[in-house]
Amino acid sequence: MSLVRSCYIAWLCVRALACILYELYIGEPPFFADGLYKLIDMVVHNPVRWPNEFPPLLRDFLERLLIKDPRTRLTWPELLDHEYISDLVQGVLRNRICK
Repeated sequence: MSLVRSCYIAWLCVRALACILYELYIGEPPFFADGLYKLIDMVVHNPVRWPNEFPPLLRDFLERLLIKDPRTRLTWPELLDHEYISDLVQGVLRNRICK
């Protein structure tokens, strides 16, 4: 597998992770359409709709994963440094230590 292909796959996986987390939180995907071509058009051209009740830190995290230009999107190492993830990890560790 070429380096270019593996980088593309990593960028795609980061974006897919964001879509999954969005859907888990909201209960519907960030983009939905009846046909594949319409869905692709929406993903490429439309912004994500953010409900008002969306937690700001989670929104910031997902926005950085959903940036359309993969060169400016969070990478896997950068993802781990985001405040949302570090807070989540700290909470998990705190719960394990306290139990």
